[in-house]
Amino acid sequence: MNVGVGEDRTVDEYYGAIAEVLGFDGAFTHDPGRPTGMGRKLLDITVQTALGWRAPTSLAAGVRIAADHFRALG
Repeated sequence: MNVGVGEDRTVDEYYGAIAEVLGFDGAFTHDPGRPTGMGRKLLDITVQTALGWRAPTSLAAGVRIAADHFRALG
């Protein structure tokens, strides 16, 4: 069974979420000559939805939780 949020995001959206939590206000640059990677990351969450489960943590909250955890490690 796939477990996810049922939303697809771009790489830049992931970068932006992390940058916001870390307070980074610089720009991201990409090398168009390099492979672009996976085109989509969207999971089919039909089964989890039928079972009544929904991801309780948003991307922004998950990034903040992870950043706080790693900061606490010193």
